[in-house]
Amino acid sequence: MSPGGPGVLLPAPGAWQLQRKPLLRGLHERLEQGFELDISRQRAQSISLIGGILTMSFYQKYRPAKFSDVLGQDQITHILASQVKRHRTANSYLFAGPSGSGKTTCASILANALAGSSWDIIELDGARFRRIDDIREMAYKANFAPLSLGKKVYIIDEAHALTGEAWTGMLKTLEEPPPYLTIILCTTHPEQIMETVRSRCQLFEFQPVNDKAILGKLQKIIRRERLSFSNDALRFIAGMAAGNMRNAESMLEQTANLDHGSPRTKDIKKFLQQRMV
Repeated sequence: MSPGGPGVLLPAPGAWQLQRKPLLRGLHERLEQGFELDISRQRAQSISLIGGILTMSFYQKYRPAKFSDVLGQDQITHILASQVKRHRTANSYLFAGPSGSGKTTCASILANALAGSSWDIIELDGARFRRIDDIREMAYKANFAPLSLGKKVYIIDEAHALTGEAWTGMLKTLEEPPPYLTIILCTTHPEQIMETVRSRCQLFEFQPVNDKAILGKLQKIIRRERLSFSNDALRFIAGMAAGNMRNAESMLEQTANLDHGSPRTKDIKKFLQQRMV
């Protein structure tokens, strides 16, 4: 396997078979020792149980599953899709931008494109997983090859919350990563991440989603959910979201419960304006 520019070629099938065989034999022991997925808090909170029925928020239900579905970040998604197609992905990425712009969504899509199994995608919340001991544990587990023929991918959301010691501890993994490892850092505050870390990542700067893209997504949702919203109301929601797609979907879901799914525009505006007070 040879590197190509800032990225690396994905290994040929079977390249890690010799390393994987003893690891698979010890899988149950590793599970007992704490080999687990840390599902992000945001995703966990978007799924709930109501009346014995599993429900999902609009944000989770209509979350893009492929790069072409991501709105407002065309240049970024084009580059990432091209890297995957050409097998020239990087070992480390830094996705920076405002909340609700698609950072973790793109990280998830990229991870699913690279990993051969969901077991090889580990999502961590930087606000909780931030100490030097946490990073040491991650670095130790990163030494184990993936369970499938794909990559092992770590997604660290709110990465700016990591301590200085934790970043120092991660540097070696970023500088000398195993060929099968990809680390994706997501943050709303890239300036709080050490320059030595930023320089070792491919940086993608996400922009606020424009109102037109948000409006189109909201129109798609109300058609599928069979809701009755005027375009004026949807435009108001899009404007109130201020570039945050997740907030727009949340506001749509909240106001959908007004007047049994057929809220009047003036009631929507009143409800959302009261929220802002």
